[in-house]
Amino acid sequence: MLAAGHPLSGAIEGVIGFWQVLRSSEALVGRMYARLVAGLLAATIGAVFDTAVQRMLAGDRVDEVRRDQAGVIDHAFDLLERGIGDYGSTR
Repeated sequence: MLAAGHPLSGAIEGVIGFWQVLRSSEALVGRMYARLVAGLLAATIGAVFDTAVQRMLAGDRVDEVRRDQAGVIDHAFDLLERGIGDYGSTR
């Protein structure tokens, strides 16, 4: 990603002005982080759902998938919680 100059690497030409404007506004920074957290939440929910679907398509019985899904959900949201830390708890 970095070698290809992908924007998500963060190290790309021509973005300093954008980041200076964004970082100078507490409201814009807050909105950026809120969108990132919303995206992470949506991805977590999607991954939980997809895990169940993929297992059922592979032939696992629904009752087995349901039994295991609690662990999948806990694990996914534990990872999410570690990823966002205390974001939102002080806002």
